[in-house]
Amino acid sequence: MAILAPSDLLQLINHFKGLQTLRRPVPTPEPGDEAMPDLKDIKGQETAKRALEVAAAGGHNLLMLLASNSGRSSRPMLF
Repeated sequence: MAILAPSDLLQLINHFKGLQTLRRPVPTPEPGDEAMPDLKDIKGQETAKRALEVAAAGGHNLLMLLASNSGRSSRPMLF
């Protein structure tokens, strides 16, 4: 069975009407293939790192309310 992956509904409709031929999807690299950021790269901020770990482990959401210049841009990038 051939696997086809339209990028939108219009492509799918045109394929079934015979107006467009869909191509097979191109495989994307696994997330582990490249160097991923890690929480161990963040120095200090033990409470914030623990909150991220607990939220990730339980599949929970996390609301981050932080002061300016407190490193909030690096933690969400890791999460």
